[in-house]
Amino acid sequence: MRGTGLRCALPPRITDVLSLLRLKEAVPSHEHFMQRALELAVRGTGCTSPNPLVGSVVVHNGHIIGEGWHEVYGQAHAEVNALNDARRFIQSDEFSSSSDKTGDELIVQTLSECTLYVTLEPCN
Repeated sequence: MRGTGLRCALPPRITDVLSLLRLKEAVPSHEHFMQRALELAVRGTGCTSPNPLVGSVVVHNGHIIGEGWHEVYGQAHAEVNALNDARRFIQSDEFSSSSDKTGDELIVQTLSECTLYVTLEPCN
């Protein structure tokens, strides 16, 4: 369109499109984390009645750092087990943090940066 000042955008190169698709696949989605929580929930089959099957994951910077499920009726629920698992991971040598915090401060800081996925609304 000459003289209108409008410019047409060039179509993206196929390599650019493929790179974006690969990036999207590499970044886990909410559905991915909920699917993992659902998989964990099934582990409580036959042990949690009359309570429902519940699974939970703790995610930090796109990575699962804690997992849990309601294992046995009358004991800790899925979200508690997942948070305890995340706490153990944060305290482990595997967890690398650029933080200068240690101990409880590191646990609190890291957990405040996490997302908790639970297959059922957590109890209060």
